[in-house]
Amino acid sequence: MNKKELSLALMFIFSTTYGQIGVNNSSPKVTVDISTKKDDGSTAEGIIIPRLTGDALRRADLNTIYKVEHDGAMIFVSDPPIIADRVGQTVDIDSRGYYYFDFYLNKWVKMSLNQTVGAVAALSCDGIVATGDFAGGLVASGASFSIPYTGGNGEHYSNQTIISSGVTGLTATLSSGIFNNGSGHLVYTISGKPNSAGIAEFAINIGGKVCNFSLPVRPLCGGYIAPGIWKEFMCHNLGADETLNPFVPSAGIQGNKYQWGRVLPAITQEQDQLYPSAPVNWNFNPAPDNSWKDASKTFADPCPQGYRVPTQAQWQALSENNLLTSVGTWAVFASFESGIKFGDSLFLPAAGYRTATGQHYGPGVEGVYWSSTQNSNEAKGVIIYNTIIKNMSRLQANSIRCIKD
Repeated sequence: MNKKELSLALMFIFSTTYGQIGVNNSSPKVTVDISTKKDDGSTAEGIIIPRLTGDALRRADLNTIYKVEHDGAMIFVSDPPIIADRVGQTVDIDSRGYYYFDFYLNKWVKMSLNQTVGAVAALSCDGIVATGDFAGGLVASGASFSIPYTGGNGEHYSNQTIISSGVTGLTATLSSGIFNNGSGHLVYTISGKPNSAGIAEFAINIGGKVCNFSLPVRPLCGGYIAPGIWKEFMCHNLGADETLNPFVPSAGIQGNKYQWGRVLPAITQEQDQLYPSAPVNWNFNPAPDNSWKDASKTFADPCPQGYRVPTQAQWQALSENNLLTSVGTWAVFASFESGIKFGDSLFLPAAGYRTATGQHYGPGVEGVYWSSTQNSNEAKGVIIYNTIIKNMSRLQANSIRCIKD
């Protein structure tokens, strides 16, 4: 017997045993009139609808999800479910009382003739703060955003689920709660996996106010370092303009140049492109041994938290396990139009390098990237034009592309 049939059966048994039922009564004009009598058979007292504890309703919810045929069904909850079980269709059952099932909201809604709707005076879209890492193709982890509000009326608001548009694949979820009397914050948990890079849009409508939140989703860059083993890299060289498309060659994605073992750049992207001659303050003292290490990230590593300078072995594996595609015309000096694409998700521009004496060489013709691997008085760098890894002077200044630690 399904839930609807059970409810009707209970009502029929009750009415035939203790009361009466009328259909299309002439006075007063009603479609259905179910009434009960006192023990002495006198004055009508009303009806009793099915009564359940919140936990029992939760179990019913788990066994057979309420559907469109139950839209409008009514019950009396004698005791709410425990907090941990207030999920799914029972998410808003937080107290004793009458509830009806709303199929379009897909949950039980509390009935109250005098219920005041939760409201706010304003939502602060400009004050939204997001946490977490959002990259195309990467599952969001520990992600949320918090939106401030003012003028809360201290009343209840229901849970919400908002599906992202633009960049799809993300879901923002708000648990039910009570607005503060005055100011407060609403915290939406973000889950899912964005299907691409770009902007994920969330249309917020709560407390009588609306707000549109735009969440940037960065590209996910990287390549295979072994068969079936994919490793994330930063999308840009250190010092590049990270607002630019990392897969379209341009002057803005060339990045800074670093001497091996140094945490600060020997020359910035802007200086490198404006001043081809050697800087007067060029550092002719090589960094000490073990300034960078293969086994672990050191304090001198210039990569941001969570990333490090790749090892020689990682560069070698990247070149061996990905399809390499040459981009642009390499013969034009300082054209900023060339580079190498590793697979579909990593592009390294031919940004050139600075010699051990600071001389400008090779943008548009050659690209040289440091590894963390040292070799005697030199260090290993990779020339991306032909993916050759060779010993280089530590005084030379090359590009750095960081790998996920």
